[in-house]
Amino acid sequence: MKKSIIYIIALLGMAAMFPSCLESDDFDGLTDSRPEVAIEFPGRQYDQEVGLGFIATGFDNSPSITYTLQLEGGGDVGISSIVSVEGRAAIADEGDRDLDVTICPSFEQIEEDINVGGARSFEYTRTYDFLSTSAALCSQDLRIPDVYYELIFTIELTNGEQLVSMWVRGIFKE
Repeated sequence: MKKSIIYIIALLGMAAMFPSCLESDDFDGLTDSRPEVAIEFPGRQYDQEVGLGFIATGFDNSPSITYTLQLEGGGDVGISSIVSVEGRAAIADEGDRDLDVTICPSFEQIEEDINVGGARSFEYTRTYDFLSTSAALCSQDLRIPDVYYELIFTIELTNGEQLVSMWVRGIFKE
Protein backbone atom coordinates (compact mmCIF):
# COMPACT_ATOMS: atom_id res chain seq x y z
CA MET A 1 0.00 0.00 0.00
CA LYS A 2 2.81 2.36 0.91
CA LYS A 3 4.53 1.67 -2.44
CA SER A 4 1.31 2.42 -4.32
CA ILE A 5 0.97 5.78 -2.60
CA ILE A 6 4.61 6.63 -3.42
CA TYR A 7 4.05 5.70 -7.11
CA ILE A 8 0.90 7.84 -7.27
CA ILE A 9 2.69 10.82 -5.72
CA ALA A 10 5.61 10.38 -8.16
CA LEU A 11 3.23 10.24 -11.13
CA LEU A 12 1.39 13.34 -9.97
CA GLY A 13 4.70 15.14 -9.55
CA MET A 14 5.78 14.26 -13.09
CA ALA A 15 2.39 15.30 -14.45
CA ALA A 16 2.74 18.66 -12.70
CA MET A 17 6.16 19.23 -14.30
CA PHE A 18 5.09 18.26 -17.85
CA PRO A 19 3.05 21.41 -18.72
CA SER A 20 6.02 23.61 -17.87
CA CYS A 21 7.91 21.94 -20.73
CA LEU A 22 5.28 23.20 -23.18
CA GLU A 23 5.51 26.84 -22.11
CA SER A 24 8.56 27.57 -24.28
CA ASP A 25 7.99 29.60 -27.46
CA ASP A 26 11.14 28.17 -29.06
CA PHE A 27 9.98 24.62 -29.76
CA ASP A 28 6.91 22.81 -28.57
CA GLY A 29 7.62 19.39 -30.08
CA LEU A 30 4.44 19.49 -32.12
CA THR A 31 5.36 21.87 -34.95
CA ASP A 32 8.09 22.12 -37.56
CA SER A 33 11.11 24.21 -36.74
CA ARG A 34 11.77 26.20 -39.94
CA PRO A 35 14.82 28.30 -40.75
CA GLU A 36 14.49 32.02 -41.48
CA VAL A 37 15.25 31.34 -45.17
CA ALA A 38 14.41 27.95 -46.67
CA ILE A 39 14.86 26.42 -50.14
CA GLU A 40 11.69 24.93 -51.59
CA PHE A 41 11.04 23.01 -54.81
CA PRO A 42 7.59 23.95 -56.16
CA GLY A 43 6.05 22.04 -59.06
CA ARG A 44 7.18 18.55 -58.14
CA GLN A 45 4.86 15.70 -59.03
CA TYR A 46 4.36 12.28 -57.51
CA ASP A 47 5.69 9.32 -59.50
CA GLN A 48 4.94 5.85 -58.18
CA GLU A 49 8.43 4.58 -58.97
CA VAL A 50 10.53 7.35 -57.43
CA GLY A 51 8.24 9.43 -55.23
CA LEU A 52 8.04 13.22 -55.35
CA GLY A 53 10.14 14.86 -58.05
CA PHE A 54 10.36 16.70 -61.34
CA ILE A 55 9.34 14.60 -64.35
CA ALA A 56 10.43 14.89 -67.99
CA THR A 57 8.83 12.77 -70.71
CA GLY A 58 9.93 11.89 -74.23
CA PHE A 59 13.11 10.01 -73.34
CA ASP A 60 13.83 9.15 -77.00
CA ASN A 61 14.09 12.85 -77.91
CA SER A 62 16.65 13.75 -75.20
CA PRO A 63 14.28 15.90 -73.16
CA SER A 64 15.18 18.68 -70.78
CA ILE A 65 14.25 18.63 -67.14
CA THR A 66 13.75 21.68 -64.96
CA TYR A 67 14.41 21.74 -61.23
CA THR A 68 12.72 24.84 -59.77
CA LEU A 69 14.23 26.37 -56.62
CA GLN A 70 12.41 29.03 -54.63
CA LEU A 71 13.23 30.85 -51.42
CA GLU A 72 10.70 30.86 -48.61
CA GLY A 73 11.06 33.59 -45.99
CA GLY A 74 13.95 35.99 -45.58
CA GLY A 75 12.21 39.13 -46.84
CA ASP A 76 13.99 40.59 -49.85
CA VAL A 77 17.02 38.27 -49.70
CA GLY A 78 17.61 36.60 -53.08
CA ILE A 79 19.82 33.96 -54.65
CA SER A 80 23.11 35.47 -55.74
CA SER A 81 24.52 32.27 -57.26
CA ILE A 82 24.42 28.51 -57.33
CA VAL A 83 27.78 27.65 -55.80
CA SER A 84 27.59 23.98 -56.77
CA VAL A 85 25.26 21.31 -58.02
CA GLU A 86 26.00 17.78 -56.88
CA GLY A 87 24.16 14.74 -58.17
CA ARG A 88 23.86 11.01 -58.27
CA ALA A 89 21.81 8.72 -60.47
CA ALA A 90 19.74 5.61 -59.82
CA ILE A 91 17.38 3.34 -61.73
CA ALA A 92 13.67 3.34 -60.93
CA ASP A 93 12.01 -0.02 -60.30
CA GLU A 94 10.51 -1.78 -63.33
CA GLY A 95 9.74 -5.14 -61.73
CA ASP A 96 12.77 -7.02 -63.04
CA ARG A 97 15.20 -4.60 -61.36
CA ASP A 98 15.69 -3.95 -57.66
CA LEU A 99 14.02 -0.77 -56.40
CA ASP A 100 16.42 2.15 -56.16
CA VAL A 101 19.50 0.36 -57.41
CA THR A 102 21.97 3.18 -57.02
CA ILE A 103 24.36 3.61 -59.92
CA CYS A 104 26.41 6.24 -58.16
CA PRO A 105 26.53 5.65 -54.40
CA SER A 106 27.76 9.15 -53.53
CA PHE A 107 26.97 12.64 -54.74
CA GLU A 108 29.47 14.04 -57.25
CA GLN A 109 29.87 17.65 -58.35
CA ILE A 110 28.36 18.16 -61.79
CA GLU A 111 28.37 21.95 -62.09
CA GLU A 112 29.47 25.07 -60.20
CA ASP A 113 29.33 28.88 -60.16
CA ILE A 114 26.03 29.69 -61.86
CA ASN A 115 25.11 33.38 -61.60
CA VAL A 116 21.47 33.92 -60.59
CA GLY A 117 21.58 37.67 -60.02
CA GLY A 118 19.50 38.03 -56.86
CA ALA A 119 16.22 36.40 -57.94
CA ARG A 120 14.06 34.66 -55.32
CA SER A 121 13.48 31.68 -57.62
CA PHE A 122 15.61 29.91 -60.19
CA GLU A 123 14.96 27.22 -62.80
CA TYR A 124 17.84 24.82 -63.29
CA THR A 125 17.15 23.28 -66.72
CA ARG A 126 19.45 20.65 -68.16
CA THR A 127 19.09 18.10 -70.96
CA TYR A 128 19.23 14.37 -70.51
CA ASP A 129 22.43 14.37 -72.59
CA PHE A 130 24.04 16.83 -70.16
CA LEU A 131 23.10 14.84 -67.05
CA SER A 132 23.85 11.43 -68.60
CA THR A 133 27.43 12.51 -69.36
CA SER A 134 27.97 14.16 -65.96
CA ALA A 135 29.77 12.82 -62.91
CA ALA A 136 26.35 11.87 -61.46
CA LEU A 137 26.57 8.57 -63.39
CA CYS A 138 30.07 7.78 -62.12
CA SER A 139 31.29 7.31 -65.70
CA GLN A 140 28.76 4.57 -66.50
CA ASP A 141 27.03 4.58 -69.86
CA LEU A 142 23.39 4.16 -69.03
CA ARG A 143 21.02 5.40 -71.72
CA ILE A 144 17.72 3.90 -70.66
CA PRO A 145 14.47 5.48 -69.49
CA ASP A 146 13.56 5.70 -65.81
CA VAL A 147 16.98 6.79 -64.64
CA TYR A 148 16.48 9.48 -62.06
CA TYR A 149 18.87 12.11 -60.81
CA GLU A 150 19.01 13.33 -57.24
CA LEU A 151 20.53 16.79 -57.02
CA ILE A 152 21.76 18.86 -54.09
CA PHE A 153 22.14 22.61 -54.59
CA THR A 154 24.49 24.83 -52.60
CA ILE A 155 23.32 28.40 -53.04
CA GLU A 156 24.73 31.75 -51.98
CA LEU A 157 22.24 34.39 -50.91
CA THR A 158 22.56 38.10 -51.62
CA ASN A 159 23.43 38.62 -47.94
CA GLY A 160 26.47 36.30 -48.30
CA GLU A 161 24.94 33.36 -46.44
CA GLN A 162 25.21 29.90 -48.02
CA LEU A 163 22.44 27.28 -47.88
CA VAL A 164 22.53 23.62 -48.88
CA SER A 165 19.29 22.04 -50.08
CA MET A 166 18.02 18.58 -49.34
CA TRP A 167 18.28 16.32 -52.39
CA VAL A 168 15.53 16.60 -54.97
CA ARG A 169 14.72 14.03 -57.66
CA GLY A 170 14.12 14.39 -61.35
CA ILE A 171 13.25 11.47 -63.64
CA PHE A 172 13.28 10.96 -67.40
CA LYS A 173 10.29 8.86 -68.51
CA GLU A 174 9.49 7.34 -71.91
